[in-house]
Amino acid sequence: MKNKGQLQTIEAIISISIVGVILILLFSRAPDSQDLTYLNRKIEVYNTLRIIDLTQDLRKHAIDGNSEKIEEMLHHYIKFDFKVAIFNSTTNTTKVPEVDSENLAVVSYLIHGDSFRYSPLEIRVYIW
Repeated sequence: MKNKGQLQTIEAIISISIVGVILILLFSRAPDSQDLTYLNRKIEVYNTLRIIDLTQDLRKHAIDGNSEKIEEMLHHYIKFDFKVAIFNSTTNTTKVPEVDSENLAVVSYLIHGDSFRYSPLEIRVYIW
């Protein structure tokens, strides 16, 4: 009987060791850290667009398709490289910028277009 108890004890130690090793392997890896720079930039651009929408003529310039004026308004607040494009519900109304950067992020800001009919416009800010 003594051998049977020792065998069960060894089996229990081995099974606990296996479970422990698996748990250590699963939880010991550091999670892949994301580059928070672009996330912070995207939040900054979105908040800036929101402030400009509330205080200035962002909607008017978007309806007119004047992405240069929107870029000019954003340059007062944003100090990194960006370009603006305006899209309606089906196609782009301004030229999509050509960017030669591997680290590109896009911020979309939707607004209601004309007040007489539903025509949503999307302002896309490409940042790098």
